Amino acid sequence: MFGRANTLFVSLVVAFLVGCDRQDVKPAASTGGVAVIDLDAVAAKLGRDLQMSNAAKQQADLLNEQLQQYQVTLRGQYDQKKNEFGAARLETQEKLQKQQAELQLIDRQLGTQLNQARAKAQQNLNASKLRLIQQFREEVKPVAQSVATELGLSTVVTKNDSVVFAYASAVDITDRVAERMRGGIASQPSAETAHRTSAGMEQR
Repeated sequence: MFGRANTLFVSLVVAFLVGCDRQDVKPAASTGGVAVIDLDAVAAKLGRDLQMSNAAKQQADLLNEQLQQYQVTLRGQYDQKKNEFGAARLETQEKLQKQQAELQLIDRQLGTQLNQARAKAQQNLNASKLRLIQQFREEVKPVAQSVATELGLSTVVTKNDSVVFAYASAVDITDRVAERMRGGIASQPSAETAHRTSAGMEQR
C-alpha cells in the first residue's frame, strides 16, 4: 500500500513540475518566411519611374549631341584631306588612282571611329540607367527589410514571374513599402551621392 502511495506521490510531483515547465516556456516568435516586393510598382507609386526615365532621356540627348559634333569633326577632316588632294597636281593616272584609294581608306577609318563612338555612347547610356536603378534599389532595401521584419519575414525577393510562381497576398509588401517611403521614412541619397552620380554621367 505504501508502495502505491509513493508511486502516486511521485507521479503527482512529476505532473506538477511538467505543468510548471510548460507554463514558463513561451512560444517562439515566428521567424523566417519570404516577403515579395514589386519594385516597378513601388517606383510607379512614388513617381520615380518618370524621374529615372527623364534622367535617362537627358543623358541620351547629351550623348546624341556629342555624337553629332564628333560626326561633324570627322566629316571636316575628310573634306580637308579631299581638298588637299584636289589642289595637288596629278601628273599620271596612277597617282589619281592612288589618291582615290587613300581617300576611300580615310573614309572607312573615319566611319569606324564614328561607329566606335556610337557603341561607346550606348554603353555609357546603359551604365547610367543601371546606376539609377541600383541607386533606387539601395533606397528601397532598408525599408523593405524593416517592413518584412515587422511581419515576421526574414527574406525579401523581388516579384519576378520566372522566379516567384505563386505567393499569398499577405507577404506582398509592395504597398507598405511605397507608403512608408512616401512618408519620408526612407533614407534619401545624400547631396554628395547625387552629385557624384551626375558627375559620373557627365564624364561619360
